[in-house]
Amino acid sequence: MACIAGFLYMPAGRSARSFWVGTDQIRSNLSIISCGWFGRIILYVNYIVSVFTSLLWIHPLADILVKRSSNAGGLVGNVGFSTSDFGRFRVLCLLLSGLLQAMAVRPNLQMFLNEAVLSWYQRLHGSKTPDLEFSRAKMFLHNHYLCLVALQFVAPSVLVIIFLGLSQIDLGSFAVSQLVCGSLPCSEFVGQVGLLMSWWVLFVWSAFASASLVFYRRGVLYVS
Repeated sequence: MACIAGFLYMPAGRSARSFWVGTDQIRSNLSIISCGWFGRIILYVNYIVSVFTSLLWIHPLADILVKRSSNAGGLVGNVGFSTSDFGRFRVLCLLLSGLLQAMAVRPNLQMFLNEAVLSWYQRLHGSKTPDLEFSRAKMFLHNHYLCLVALQFVAPSVLVIIFLGLSQIDLGSFAVSQLVCGSLPCSEFVGQVGLLMSWWVLFVWSAFASASLVFYRRGVLYVS
């Protein structure tokens, strides 16, 4: 799990950077830099749904949304889903988050390329004698590493969907599983591990992206 967390550091950071540029948080007011209305909706919905889904495994929120007893006093445990319905709801939210992250790949890639255009524009209008060598080098590097960055943007959604798919497979129907596991509940174990790993990928991505956005807001990180 620690390896996955380290692996997701760069994709989450790049996604936060693309969100910052694509939603025009830098207030550049340049239509060629930020996303259109549809791209902004995808970026906002992707981030909100991912954060909300990652919190569904945290007990304070889970306790509020699950109805545990009809005799419970107050809000917690008295309203919400049944335990089985809440489990299905979490699976659907994970699937929706994975699909939204896949949909956000295109605007994220576009914002990655637009960063180089923004750098060129800033240096072009930053002084009377602009030095554009840095901007040319940045545009070259952004195009050179486009495939690598595309893989980084795709990886979280692929991992979420793959682990979620593994959690829904009934291994008890396979003869090999019966020979290896015997009477042990391997199918339930693999299902729970797959569900846990799918949530862990989304939780780590959301945590890194949220922390990066806070740093951008506070001026610790910036786009140049």
